[in-house]
Amino acid sequence: MDRILQKIGLARKDVTLPILIAGSKVISGYDAIRSEIRDVMSDTSWQSMALENSASLEGPEKEADFLLSFRKRLETLNQAAPEQAILIVTTACTDCEEAEKMLGKAKVPFTAWNVTDPEIYAGYQLLMQKREIDERNWKVPCLFYGNDLYLGARKIQAAIADGSITANDSVKTTAFLLSDLSAASASENRALSSPKWYQLLGEGVVVGLNPCSLSMLLMVLSVLASSGKKAGRTGFLFLVGKAAAYFGIGLAVFRAYGFLTSGALGETRQFLRTALAAVFGVLAILYLLDAYHAYRMEFGKIRMQLPAKFRRAEHHAIQKIGSLSGAMLYPAALLLGILISVGEFFCAGQLYAASIISMAETQSILRSNVIASFILFTAGILIPSAALVIAASVTGSIERIAGFMARHEAWIKTASGALFLIFAVILVV
Repeated sequence: MDRILQKIGLARKDVTLPILIAGSKVISGYDAIRSEIRDVMSDTSWQSMALENSASLEGPEKEADFLLSFRKRLETLNQAAPEQAILIVTTACTDCEEAEKMLGKAKVPFTAWNVTDPEIYAGYQLLMQKREIDERNWKVPCLFYGNDLYLGARKIQAAIADGSITANDSVKTTAFLLSDLSAASASENRALSSPKWYQLLGEGVVVGLNPCSLSMLLMVLSVLASSGKKAGRTGFLFLVGKAAAYFGIGLAVFRAYGFLTSGALGETRQFLRTALAAVFGVLAILYLLDAYHAYRMEFGKIRMQLPAKFRRAEHHAIQKIGSLSGAMLYPAALLLGILISVGEFFCAGQLYAASIISMAETQSILRSNVIASFILFTAGILIPSAALVIAASVTGSIERIAGFMARHEAWIKTASGALFLIFAVILVV
């Protein structure tokens, strides 16, 4: 707004919100807009001003300054009156005035900040994003009370009426907001170094090469071949089920980690990071030991694989598909892909979960770019399996493929161990 006013030749003191800008004509204030808008909009002679893209009106340095000032306001309030709620309002807002009256009448201590202040808006925007509020639902009055958020005068009134907001609670709103602000700012900064598409695809391929995963697919293809069924279409439907399972598991892990490291639970963030780093470190050692045994062809000493009980259950389910035919075969293959993938997650999924948690460290909000990352990751997981299905369909020799995998298992285990070490370091740093 300041940039637009400067281009027109006006300053803030020259106008009153709301402001209607039509070409070079500026109408300021409700009364003026009501009386002049019809004439202005019926005049087709004015042209829209050529302004910079709204995203570039403030550079990243300026936005960072605004956030820093907002944080300082919170820190000052946290020292002086940490029990005060924070009400975000705007100019000439009847609902905002009503919310202030309601809180005053209920004797709830609060501080009102105006969202037209660039510093307040920068902090408000980041806090909304951290809480995953769709931008279409952002509104004022907006009340931060403890770790709770109330959008709109009606929500605030209802919370006061049912006792969710009282004058006697000594909730430290500022402490929660400072925690959320730190987590959101850190996520935004780390997002600049988010993995590239080829990194995501590569990590997915390493996950997909896990012997736990490919051995189950080999068994499915063997059963299909022995029962005289073509592996192509049935194997493809199996992979569709596998993709759906891994995509769903990835979303669940991402949301669970975000929940455990935000809001009131945000205090456990560092403990959780340390614990996961330790777990990933142990898994790295175990995978590297397996790589050593695989290199020496001591396959009986490999430990990072599905428990025997799971293997027996999955083998039984795979044998069932060999007895099916006709219309039942294809939906059964799809369902089997989902079930087998969920089961093998206890082995192959360890690395997948580590990758998703690493991604959650840089992207705290489930946006379209995160969904795209999951799709790329899942595609990478499917590449080895798809290659296996194609090879089995073309060559018809499952034994040769199995032998090739056994000879290269040491490299697969080594890559898995190295990735676990990388993820452990990321969490520690």
